Amino acid sequence: MEKDNDIYIIKRKVMFKNNKFYINNYIFLNNNVINCSFEDGLKKLFFDTDDKKPTLRTLMPKFLRKDSNQIENILKFAHFSKSVDDYEKIHMFLFGFEDRYLLDQKSILEIDLKKLIDSRKALSSKYSISDLTQIISLKKDELTVLYQQRDGFKINEQYEEEENTLASLQKNILYIEHHIADLKFKMELNSDRLRDIKKNKFDKDLSAIKLMYKEANFYMEKLNKTFEDTVNFHNKMLENEKKYVMENILSLRKKIQESVDKRKNITNQYSHILEKLSRTGSLAEYTRLNQKIEDIVKEIGQREGLLNELIRLEQSIQDIEKNMDELNKDIDQGLIGFDKKLAIFNKFFSGYTKEVYGQEFILSHERGNNSIKFYIRDVSNFGSGKKGAIVILFDLAYIDYINTAGLNYPKFVAMDKIEIVDINELKAIFNISKGVDGQFIVPVIYDKIDSIYENYKDSVILKLSEDDKFFNI
Repeated sequence: MEKDNDIYIIKRKVMFKNNKFYINNYIFLNNNVINCSFEDGLKKLFFDTDDKKPTLRTLMPKFLRKDSNQIENILKFAHFSKSVDDYEKIHMFLFGFEDRYLLDQKSILEIDLKKLIDSRKALSSKYSISDLTQIISLKKDELTVLYQQRDGFKINEQYEEEENTLASLQKNILYIEHHIADLKFKMELNSDRLRDIKKNKFDKDLSAIKLMYKEANFYMEKLNKTFEDTVNFHNKMLENEKKYVMENILSLRKKIQESVDKRKNITNQYSHILEKLSRTGSLAEYTRLNQKIEDIVKEIGQREGLLNELIRLEQSIQDIEKNMDELNKDIDQGLIGFDKKLAIFNKFFSGYTKEVYGQEFILSHERGNNSIKFYIRDVSNFGSGKKGAIVILFDLAYIDYINTAGLNYPKFVAMDKIEIVDINELKAIFNISKGVDGQFIVPVIYDKIDSIYENYKDSVILKLSEDDKFFNI
């Protein structure tokens, strides 16, 4: 292909050796190999950008629609795992949103926010911040009463040293309880991650990773692994992460046990002093009072450790959401110019749909809680049985749009399963495509278009039959 007076050649070399296929991908610029990853090189060539997101793998199904999901969904053409947040960035990129760095920053915040929300959910599964606040308040009130009762005891001077030691030991016990609560929280996070890893191991349903493998087989450079190798590699990565997480869990267990042992040692000292005091007889009630105080102090320490961690998480979530709000305001400011670009696209899109169906369809968007959601709106009523044709008209209008807007994006669309489109609608689409400065690539069975074949036979670039098969296979 030629671009800016330079000649680019995309080359794939396939070898079969030792019962395995080995694939090497190359991109040549004026007969010189470009030193970059195959996917990065293709994205730079097709979209003239070095941005990491959206990835080439995410964008290309918009231009190469081959699966049912891609053919039947105008806007949601990427992998089924993509969310509304993902499609916000995809469509704003495709239609030339100016301040793309804002979208990159937002993506980073969204990842951090999800991690924090997941942690909060795990930690607050039993008690919320409000629950813990009320429980701690009640326990502290109870503790105040017990302290007052203890302070009312008249203790002989010979026992004042032991009483001071008891107070010091109680402080240490409270500190250790906080530390143990923090370690247990980290243990819970690692345990959750371990469960996720076990869920993500591919041993039964391989459909998702098989789809990823097929996509990677087209995009990735030097993909010389079989599907089975890919599955094994995926599982091996999970095993490595599993090993790392388990090592963390073992380390945390050790630290927890050390803290528990330390707490036990201090508690034994505390109990020993109480036992010593209890031998006086008159101090038996005092001893029981101190034991009750110790139990409540321990409980308060555990509750406060959990509460402090929840408060920290909540504050971090609020900070990110505040930053997100500011970013969304900046993005909304950029929508003023962006909407003008959509108006250009809709001029082409609505014109084509009106020509074929007598109905005007438009691409629009609305602000959700955190993301901009794109959708297709029919000025009249959206009829049934038109999805395939509307998708084609959308993609043809997009080629017109990028030509008008001067975006250096792919000026082609390839679509499979065109047989689902009515022949009269297909004829209208073919006529529209002739006026589009781009490529409209479709495989079609001759019987489907035999009645209109003569009108478009000059556009045929490849014919296959039982006697003339692809690669003679």
